[in-house]
Amino acid sequence: AQFNLKAVKQNSASIKMLFLALPLAVIFPCLIATANTGSMCKSNCPVYVRAPDTVCGADGKQYYDKCRAMCAGVKVIPCPKKPPCICIKIYKPVCVKGKKEYANACLARCDGARAKHIVDGPCSRRPPCICANIYSPVCVKGKEYGNACLARCDGANPNDVYKGPCSNPRSCVCTKIYRPVCVKGKKEYANACLARCDGAKSKYIVNGRCKKRPPTCVCTKIYRPVCVKGKKEYANACLARCDGAKSKYIVNGRCKKRPPTCVCTKIYRPVCVKGKKEYANACLARCDGAKSKYIVNGRCKKRPPTCVCTKIYRPVCVKGKKEYANACLARCDGAKSKYIVNGRCKRRPPTCVCTKIYRPVCVKGKKEYANACLARCDGAKSKYIVNGRCKKRPPTCVCTKIYRPVCVKGKKEYANACLARCDGAKSKYIVNGRCKKRPPTCVCTKIYRPVCVKGKKEYANACLARCDGAKSKYIVNGRCKKRPPTCVCTKIYRPVCVKGKKEYANACFARCDGAKSKYIVNGRCKKRPPTCVCTKIYRPVCVKGKKEYANACLARCDGAKSKYIVNGRCKKRPPTCVCTKIYRPVCVKGKKEYANACLARCDGAKSKYIVNGRCKKRPPTCVCTKIYRPVCVKGKKEYANACLARCDGAKSKYIVNGRCKKRPPTCVCTKIYRPVCVKGKKEYANACLARCDGAKSKYIVNGRCKKRPPTCVCTKIYRPVCVKGKKEYANACLARCDGAKSKYIVNGRCKRRPPTCVCTKIYRPVCVKGKKEYANACLARCDGAKSKYIVNGRCKKRPPTCVCTKIYRPVCVKGKKEYANACLARCDGAKSKYIVNGRCKRRPPTCVCTKIYRPVCVKGKKEYANACLARCDGAKSKYIVNGRCKKRPPTCVCTKIYRPVCVKGKKNMPTLV
Repeated sequence: AQFNLKAVKQNSASIKMLFLALPLAVIFPCLIATANTGSMCKSNCPVYVRAPDTVCGADGKQYYDKCRAMCAGVKVIPCPKKPPCICIKIYKPVCVKGKKEYANACLARCDGARAKHIVDGPCSRRPPCICANIYSPVCVKGKEYGNACLARCDGANPNDVYKGPCSNPRSCVCTKIYRPVCVKGKKEYANACLARCDGAKSKYIVNGRCKKRPPTCVCTKIYRPVCVKGKKEYANACLARCDGAKSKYIVNGRCKKRPPTCVCTKIYRPVCVKGKKEYANACLARCDGAKSKYIVNGRCKKRPPTCVCTKIYRPVCVKGKKEYANACLARCDGAKSKYIVNGRCKRRPPTCVCTKIYRPVCVKGKKEYANACLARCDGAKSKYIVNGRCKKRPPTCVCTKIYRPVCVKGKKEYANACLARCDGAKSKYIVNGRCKKRPPTCVCTKIYRPVCVKGKKEYANACLARCDGAKSKYIVNGRCKKRPPTCVCTKIYRPVCVKGKKEYANACFARCDGAKSKYIVNGRCKKRPPTCVCTKIYRPVCVKGKKEYANACLARCDGAKSKYIVNGRCKKRPPTCVCTKIYRPVCVKGKKEYANACLARCDGAKSKYIVNGRCKKRPPTCVCTKIYRPVCVKGKKEYANACLARCDGAKSKYIVNGRCKKRPPTCVCTKIYRPVCVKGKKEYANACLARCDGAKSKYIVNGRCKKRPPTCVCTKIYRPVCVKGKKEYANACLARCDGAKSKYIVNGRCKRRPPTCVCTKIYRPVCVKGKKEYANACLARCDGAKSKYIVNGRCKKRPPTCVCTKIYRPVCVKGKKEYANACLARCDGAKSKYIVNGRCKRRPPTCVCTKIYRPVCVKGKKEYANACLARCDGAKSKYIVNGRCKKRPPTCVCTKIYRPVCVKGKKNMPTLV
């Protein structure tokens, strides 16, 4: 039907009829003109902005929409559902378009791949692409490469490769002027030129820094460490803010230290926090995180401030639990007089002396002792003591390596049932077959072709690796190179100890874990010998200036050597050791670094070992190439080349060319147990293991090594003796047991420092020779200082009130050293006449060089890509020589693919092509 538009405009009633009739004509044209067929009907069907869902006709075909189906005279019926895609579990890998790999062709077709694109076999991996470092840029569809070889390696079509950079080469050379721009609010560039060179379009380039970082992110190299949230550390606060850290989370100082913004004076006004912890003043308490409501003026009321006791041994017991050397020490610790009882606490009988005969017993099936005497001494009742070792795991659990997987309780999986039973699983819970964790479509064979994923996790074959989610590009054939594949050990229990710390079932397990033979000692680790009996006489000793014991006997029982035991209490840090936060770094013995000398002395460092300046760890100009020429340092640590070894601090005399000589992997021995002894010291399971460890045949003797007889038993009577005026024992018997001869044993204690040096904690600082400072004169005299050198008052070194703000107004001293503001410069000792406002002028900001590779060498040491870069780094023209440095060949370009080769049977070097 056609409408007269002029008549419609003249008659408003016709307009209403038009809007009523128009939707029917447009939306359902097939209902209005059912007689029309062919192109006439289809032309009346609506045109969609987006494609609608197709419909199915009774003739088995699909139509664009319902209107076109009705125009064709076909009845519309519901579309049949697609049958589910069911595939078998056979593993026959196929590759689709050389990109995606499937377990079989059925899975590929289910994923929508066409049959013509499916190729039998796994996708071929791309061979290693090796290109030279020559810079000859090419452009492929808007993407730029360093040379044509790199473009081909990335899969580019040779017909799409055009010589030259993608943009105009003249416009892609930018200055170093800093005018930051932001692209799409994500990536930031120093200026717009660099953004355009990286392919950014002009419409996305916005002036100014991205809104994540502050727009004034220009930082100096001054080392003022800060910590963000106690986790990440930065060289200064400016770098932390540039990295997006909020100011409220930035804490001055290195992580896990006291924040450097907390500056307190050294005035001694003690306060107590919650009645437990004491501080020199309230400022230090707040710095340590104490809240003001818990800070109480005055010392804590547990110990009186003038608690000085003698060392007379008159033991007392408090409430039958805690024991003290005398009543004075008990009262100092807060014990009330009504609970103090004279005499030692009655815990264990003092006559519990046991031999070292090894007859193991087990108490309640849990705890094991060397013999029954030790068990009774520990309080075990006789009815719970059973002869023999505790039955934790039978020592004869030996299983084969046959792979027949079983599952225990549907959770834990074992290679076979024997291993499951050895781990304590009951037979009723063991089910044949693997645990049903993986989806039912991931089925792999049991063929053993080990692969390694990222050098960390190992699988029996590649199929299992892919089932576990590993990508094909990370799967490498062969086992992971962690432990040698020939490390096979028996389960015979012959305990050994490594460095007195870690214990293994036998020496084979220790060597498999990487322990060296020289550190392996037969027997269990000597934690504390069960026959170590000491008196409770209080004569304190200090071991290495760190750990303190009540007497020397207890120190030796804990494993301390006699040469490190010193009479007297450890010289702990005085409670009034307060230092300023001024940063003037010092180095102690070239190893440990402190912010200033005060902190070093507080940590116990002697003044003669304190050197001004930071520790010289690595020179900042340590630049090495990537050429692979392995060297070995002291036969232990390996480096890619000698330059990296020297950068790590290794001396040239210890650097040896070639890889470190590890143990040859061909030393395989049987599990037969025939013990032998080498030089009467070290024991092996059989002679083969001894020879593998480097022992000569003439030193190998059949049988176990003869150890020291365990019959040295002494009483607890305290009659001290001294051997050679150096070592002290509780009695002569213990001295003879330790191997001392009778002619060197002298009755009485060794004469060392008199134990009567007792000082109060009153803070009246004195200075000795203007160098060392003490809390009072008594402590100075106890340390050996003469009275004529002791001067009242603190040592006049640096003013303790040097506190500066964090306002950033950089200044330069003598054109060399730069500070955040003038206050910090004056605190570091700079004179005002040398302080100049502004940053130090280091390098001109207009040093622009091309990427053309023409290597030059400066003084035969340092190498640059071209002469321009060398001059930008400050090298003079007279020292610049064309060509690479003559130490290393200029054409040695290698990849990191591991393909070991052997040269004349001497050096095993990985091929780096």
